[in-house]
Amino acid sequence: MYCRKCGKQAGEGTAFCPYCGEALGAGGGTPLAAAFESASGNKKKKSVMPAVFLAALLIAGGIGAALYFTGDGYKCKKSIEQAEQYLEEGGYEEALACCGEALELDDEYADAYLISADIYIELEAYGKAAKILEKGRKAVKDKDELCSLLEEKFEPSKLKASEEEYTDLVQDNGMANADVEDEVLRIRGIYNEIVQKRTNGQYMESAVKDGVTMYTENGEVQCIIAKKGVDGVPYARYYYFENGSLIFAYLEAGDSHRLYFNNGRLFRWRYASDAVNFSEADNHDNEDSEEFREWENLALDDIYNYGGVCRV
Repeated sequence: MYCRKCGKQAGEGTAFCPYCGEALGAGGGTPLAAAFESASGNKKKKSVMPAVFLAALLIAGGIGAALYFTGDGYKCKKSIEQAEQYLEEGGYEEALACCGEALELDDEYADAYLISADIYIELEAYGKAAKILEKGRKAVKDKDELCSLLEEKFEPSKLKASEEEYTDLVQDNGMANADVEDEVLRIRGIYNEIVQKRTNGQYMESAVKDGVTMYTENGEVQCIIAKKGVDGVPYARYYYFENGSLIFAYLEAGDSHRLYFNNGRLFRWRYASDAVNFSEADNHDNEDSEEFREWENLALDDIYNYGGVCRV
């Protein structure tokens, strides 16, 4: 037999429906056709309000979703995700631009400050890292958890500076080395582009001599690579150019040297005693020392001998 109320089958002689509790009466229920008709009728009557409620819920959900996907919070999140992707690919300028977009929408968006600082530290622009973290710390001062993350990065040891240097970096709004940091950032962007093109085989490749390879584009040198030991130099050497001028050199053996040039002159020498652990490196900017000039001359003599550019 079948229950008149819910239409489900109940055992013969059952007094109450085991599904809905409806009294089945002496007859024990109703035949299949009547039960189906009864159940269908009940379902039709009960479906009106749930349908209205469901429609309202869907409309409200749609509006909520639309607001979420067009709101500042969602846009900030997407900007930071894009920044992280650029950062993984070495696109530092693009990553900083994405962080800037997020901060324009919400100047308390802590992730934007944290990632910006990571970029500057990666680029050895420690003064700028200190300043963006200071700005972030002030902006999110009412958010304890986020503020603690900023505080963790906001340490002299993380910025490779002494307490005195660190204080000067934070307090000196003018930043004496601002031009140096900006130029390093610009050069790193060009370097990344050259490396990407060379990896993708977009340059004309030619052998200068045994162990030395030159990469050119439209007849202009972009990169020269000399293997370790060539011409008696115990370093593998990588030279990168812009408009025919040397802008960056990387020399590696057990230790490593990063040399940044502008107008044919070395302005930053970054030395790491351990080429693998290069984060423990020291910057030497615009030094008037014999060793500083020795590294400058080594790079310039190399590219002159290999036909990169004229010696200045």
